[in-house]
Amino acid sequence: MRTQLPIPLAAGLLALAVTGCGPAWAEDYYDTSPSYAPPPSFSGSYVGVHAGAASAKSANPFAKGNSLQLGLQTGYDMRLGPAVIGAEVEGSNLGGAERQARGGKIREKWRAALKGRAGIALDRTLLYGTAGFAFTKFEGTGGARVRDGWKTGYLMGAGVEQALSDRVSFKLEYNYVRTPGLKTRSSFGHAKEDIGSHALKAGLNYRF
Repeated sequence: MRTQLPIPLAAGLLALAVTGCGPAWAEDYYDTSPSYAPPPSFSGSYVGVHAGAASAKSANPFAKGNSLQLGLQTGYDMRLGPAVIGAEVEGSNLGGAERQARGGKIREKWRAALKGRAGIALDRTLLYGTAGFAFTKFEGTGGARVRDGWKTGYLMGAGVEQALSDRVSFKLEYNYVRTPGLKTRSSFGHAKEDIGSHALKAGLNYRF
C-alpha cells in the first residue's frame, strides 16, 4: 500500500525547495558582485623609454637652441605604505643642445644619470622627487673646444607617474642638471664656467 502526502503539504514542501535553492543556483551561475581592480603597487623592477626637450641654457622647452632628447631607463622601486622609494639609471642622447661659450658654442651630446627617487602613491598616481649624479658629454663648436669631454654634475627634479595597467605606466618628469667648472679653450684663451641644463621629458615604464 503506497503512502501519499496530502496535496497541500506536498505543495508547501515543493515551494520551500524552490525558494531555498533558487538564490544558491543564481549565485552559482551569475556573479552579481561588482568588479574591483586593486591599485598598482609601484614596486619592483622596471624598464622604459623617454623622449623630450633638452636645453643647455633655459627651462623653456621651446627656446632656440634646444634639442630632442631620447633615452632609456631602468630602475627598482619599493613600497612602504603610501610611500615609494627607489633608484634609477638613465641614459640619453641629448641631440646637441647648445649654448654660447667664449669664442664659440658648446653642445651637450650624451648624458648618463644615477638617481634616487621618493614619492607618495595616490591610488593610480605617483608623485615623486628625484636627485642624483649626472655625467654629461660636451663638445665645442664654432671655434670653442671643450677640454673635459665627460663632466660630472648633480641632478634634481620632480615628476608624476600614472599607471595605465598593473604593469605599464606613463610619466612626465623635469630635471635640472648643474655641471660645475666646465673648461673650454678658443682663440680668446681659456675659460671655465658652470653649466645649468634643463630637461622636460615624457616616458613609458614596464614593470615585471
